[in-house]
Amino acid sequence: MEELRQRLENVLATGTFDEALEHFFTMSFKIGQVKRMAKDLDAMCTAVHDLLVSEMALLIDALLLRLGSLLALARLGHQAKGIGLDEAHIEEVIKLCEQFALCIMDTARLVTQRAAQLRAFFVFIVRAQIVAEDGDAHGPSLPAPRVDLVQSFLQEVFRV
Repeated sequence: MEELRQRLENVLATGTFDEALEHFFTMSFKIGQVKRMAKDLDAMCTAVHDLLVSEMALLIDALLLRLGSLLALARLGHQAKGIGLDEAHIEEVIKLCEQFALCIMDTARLVTQRAAQLRAFFVFIVRAQIVAEDGDAHGPSLPAPRVDLVQSFLQEVFRV
């Protein structure tokens, strides 16, 4: 694993290939499958992000609104000898919901970050194959390379 990481980082830093990677990119690598996988992973990350932001966040907002109403009733009931709602418990549930909302947004941010890293990595891989086949990796069909995102992706993938 470490050898693969070093080889990929070498290509990333220098733009040149060693013999083993060049052989891989010219003989074994299936560019169509990588493009398909990149598209599928991007669609999956987008769907997860959308679910977290549009669905879960809305549900938590609605829940917090209802809990706020219950808290108001509990406070009113406290002055009128109680209506069976415990203010402290409701406040604790509200805090938990707020923490959960923050976790959802943090997860959505992480999914977005990983999606950007994956996109950059797949662009890097496709460019690498084009270069390995003596083509122009700066053609108009590919976005500009994001070396910083590829580097952070490699750090995540090869974290020991």
